[in-house]
Amino acid sequence: MTRRRVAVLLLAAFVVPVSAADVSGDWKMTFKADWTSLPDLACALSQKNQRLEGTCRGDGASSNDKVDLGEGRIDGNQVSWTWKIVVPDGVMWTFAFTGTLDANGNAMKGIVKLSAGSGAKVNEAAFTAIRQ
Repeated sequence: MTRRRVAVLLLAAFVVPVSAADVSGDWKMTFKADWTSLPDLACALSQKNQRLEGTCRGDGASSNDKVDLGEGRIDGNQVSWTWKIVVPDGVMWTFAFTGTLDANGNAMKGIVKLSAGSGAKVNEAAFTAIRQ
């Protein structure tokens, strides 16, 4: 057996797959935007392999005032999901989140892009979330 082949076999034996932290649990999310203020949210997340599900609601809001995560994904330390909310005037707001988990999987930060209706201007806000 050649040295190169032995080196590859040894390397393969010691490579341990790195998996993303499980983000299931309760999180507190805060926002920062120059153009408006957004309330802090309490989120209950559930991770199933690379799929992210859950609900978020305003701190102190009733369980009826919640929004479900849609299209939630986790790929390594990258997270993404959307919310679609129809407001009283009938316009659908889309919130598209993309973020990064910290090394311990206990905090995430990123950007949320907000748009109302089709072809609407997209506004951005920064978000941070801390596991509770």
